[in-house]
Amino acid sequence: MNRRKAVLGLADGSHLLGYCYGSNNIGKGELVFNTSMSGYQEIITDPSYAGQIITFTYPHIGNVGVNPDDCEARDILAAGVVLRDPSPIFSNYRAKESLDEFLKKNNCPAIYGIDTRMLTRKLRDQGCQNSCIVSYGEKNKGVDKKMDEKQAIAKAIQEAQQMRPIGDSNLAEIASCAKQAEWLDTLIPDFNDLGDNASPRAKGKKSPTIYVYDCGLKRNIVRIIKQQGAKVIIVPYASQAAKIIAAKPDGILISNGPGDPETCAKIISDIQLFMEQKIPLLGICLGQQLLGLACGAKIKKMKFGHHGANHPVKREVDNTVAITSQNHNYTLDDEGLPSNIQVTHRSLFDNSIQGIKLRDKPVMAFQGHPEASPGPHDIVDVFSDFITMAGGGKANAR
Repeated sequence: MNRRKAVLGLADGSHLLGYCYGSNNIGKGELVFNTSMSGYQEIITDPSYAGQIITFTYPHIGNVGVNPDDCEARDILAAGVVLRDPSPIFSNYRAKESLDEFLKKNNCPAIYGIDTRMLTRKLRDQGCQNSCIVSYGEKNKGVDKKMDEKQAIAKAIQEAQQMRPIGDSNLAEIASCAKQAEWLDTLIPDFNDLGDNASPRAKGKKSPTIYVYDCGLKRNIVRIIKQQGAKVIIVPYASQAAKIIAAKPDGILISNGPGDPETCAKIISDIQLFMEQKIPLLGICLGQQLLGLACGAKIKKMKFGHHGANHPVKREVDNTVAITSQNHNYTLDDEGLPSNIQVTHRSLFDNSIQGIKLRDKPVMAFQGHPEASPGPHDIVDVFSDFITMAGGGKANAR
């Protein structure tokens, strides 16, 4: 494995030395950690990580390579990746290239040889902070001269400290698609069999038309909606709400995405118009936060967020537990929660709000990722419930 040197600089003035992996361009973003033991390809390609550097707590990453089917978006929007010990080889019959090659092709910098457990404890105790990856000993993209170790450390720390807070930018608009399009792809049967949890529409029911607001959409969300018999139309962030209302959709899904939901004033206003029309709505991750804001709820930023595939969530209706995949740094605040919002799910880690529905309108949302990718499918019934609400499918037992 190439042993080009690199440094991870943090905004608090500390740094960690390691080795360059993937692209050698400078990467700067908010440093977060993900506890998943598998699914690194889906995690790295999740648009919700735009503007963030992902630290993997699991030490061995890259052993199954990368394949063309498991990407959650066309491009990598994550600012960088931090690894302990990437595999020097990969082996899987679906794999087409190594993780190192994949990161290089997508201009995503990474650093390895880092004590990621120590770094995770630091983030857990101190909270997320801005960071920067800089390789040295050779010319970097965007840097005119080669740097020695001392210069690279100074550069990485300076870039981290001068970086604007992630909440200053509307990352959801940046992560969105450019134009409206119908989604035709479905699940890959051999690897995404959801069994009874993703029931297709009931016999005799119409195929609902679902419009999906792309705020940084994961592909598996729309694959599951498509699998359930719906016609899926993906629309960009900048879409005009009036035109969508005129199209008379059976339901609208507000997708996951990156950044601070309070920067998305346009989408919040659109949601209020959709609710006035009583169009069935489903919010996923960022979508839940936007639905909450549209109803007058407050948002708070978490200390280090939820990023992993083993988060237990309690269903308030019957006190049963689902293990879920999650990736968010913001959550709805219990304080001042409007009376028309009913909490349907709560985290068993910190009691944060994980699911809501409105008492007076056909609106529901889930903070985690019912589509998984990666992770368990315990909560995938959210989609079948939404399809039923939109006029197709059969109601789930829950």
